[in-house]
Amino acid sequence: MEFIYIIAAYLAGAIPSGKLIVRQAKNIDITQHGSGNIGATNVARIAGLRYGIITFLFDMAKGLIFIVLCCSIFKKSNIDVCLFTGLAVVIGNQFSIFMKFKGGKGVATSFGVLLGLSGILMIIPLLIFLLVAVVSRFSSLASVLATLSTPLILFFSYGWSSVTLLAVIISCLIILRHRDNILRLINGTENKIYFKKS
Repeated sequence: MEFIYIIAAYLAGAIPSGKLIVRQAKNIDITQHGSGNIGATNVARIAGLRYGIITFLFDMAKGLIFIVLCCSIFKKSNIDVCLFTGLAVVIGNQFSIFMKFKGGKGVATSFGVLLGLSGILMIIPLLIFLLVAVVSRFSSLASVLATLSTPLILFFSYGWSSVTLLAVIISCLIILRHRDNILRLINGTENKIYFKKS
């Protein structure tokens, strides 16, 4: 039962929300425009801020819903199942079987997973993201700094717990997915945030 649920979490995470939303709204393939990424930032650039927000909420919901259901079905005391579920849904988002194992950066889905496990603490990395994004206008820099802060926040709150370990693993995956963005930030060639009018 647990294994089937974890596979279901991966498949749900693998649903390319951004690609489907933009195709439905604008009848275009988001992977052929902008950065080619299916995440909320590229969707907002190509289709408009409204669709970027919708994409973020869909991707976040995939992580949050599966974690909440997991904790309800298997009980939060069975934390290993919840952790593997959270990891599976994030990996599904980043390496989608429906997109030849390509996908998003995993930021929104990871936020949903950790929101379900640690609750209000996740407002801190969210505020870090928003502050850095507004000041620098680099979504990638905001994502990286918010991602790096999350394991530290959870460590100071829970110590070296299973949830902290999951945050470390997820953070490593997100940083790896941002490696090209990090190189562009260093070289001064990274694109700033801009949104197409819907």
